[in-house]
Amino acid sequence: MAEVASAWVTITPSFKGGGKAISRELDGIADGAGKSSGKKFGGGFLAGGGRMMAVGLGALFAAPMVLGGLNSMISGASDLNETVNKSSVIFGKNAKGIDSWAKGAATSMGLSREQALNAAAGFGDMFSQIGFSGDAAAKMSKGVVQMSADLGSFNNLGTDDVAQRISAAFRGEYDSLQTLIPNINAARVEQEAMATTGKKNAKELTAQEKAAAVLAIVNKDGSRAMGDFARTSDGVANKQKILSATMADAKARFGAALLPVKAFILDGLMKLIEFAPKVGAVIGGMVTTVKGWFGGAGGEGGPFSGFLASLTTIPAKIQAFVAADGQALVTVYEVRP
Repeated sequence: MAEVASAWVTITPSFKGGGKAISRELDGIADGAGKSSGKKFGGGFLAGGGRMMAVGLGALFAAPMVLGGLNSMISGASDLNETVNKSSVIFGKNAKGIDSWAKGAATSMGLSREQALNAAAGFGDMFSQIGFSGDAAAKMSKGVVQMSADLGSFNNLGTDDVAQRISAAFRGEYDSLQTLIPNINAARVEQEAMATTGKKNAKELTAQEKAAAVLAIVNKDGSRAMGDFARTSDGVANKQKILSATMADAKARFGAALLPVKAFILDGLMKLIEFAPKVGAVIGGMVTTVKGWFGGAGGEGGPFSGFLASLTTIPAKIQAFVAADGQALVTVYEVRP
């Protein structure tokens, strides 16, 4: 089998600044070998015609581990594209700044670009819906994700876990966040909001004012944790988060180079699915005509019955390929390992 791509990654024993070093090196690999191999791989499929397709598919089916790797890479690239689009819609003119921030999330928060964007978009959507301006929503979203990373680092929890706890608090559900911020509850949030707004009645408080109160309480009570991810980035737990996020970013970049292959194969399968019924209609007409020619000889039990029966199975065989072998190709690109 022809080699798709190869590259060396150098990881030095000292991890001081290691995340950035790995990211830079993997950036080079992805931009060079990844894009080059993707171009060659996709170009080979497109230029080689049926022969290249047959050889390529045979090689792929003979290497399930390679399929799993391609699947993971392309899934990562696809997920990133979807999340970037989502972020663009939610943050509008601030989307570019959010994306730049997310590109550095591996070393600053132990999150991949896709994870950081997805988390920020979730909060940004909520902040926008309860009345915060676009600029405020963007700034607060980045702040909450960083807060989640710091609280997670301080309490040895995953960033996504902490983000979900904070998100629940914005909805008025404080139980899960109380593990990290023991004194947060509905009454305190209302008191904080009234003190800030000057309102005398809790019933007058808006969702926006309560959300701001939640953030103020978490910042105050969780002040010892703020900045903890950066302070302890050389610790084993955060090293692992940084390395995992950096590798996820690299896989997504490799996958982006292979996305044209996905489009080519899926387009082919779509054509095959459309083609099968047409084949069935043509063969059905042929069978009817042949039976008419041969009369009883072409009917049930006649000498041509086996031949005619085999013809009628062709559309089913095409559909079976799409459902089985063809679906396996789709699985390469659509199902997470």
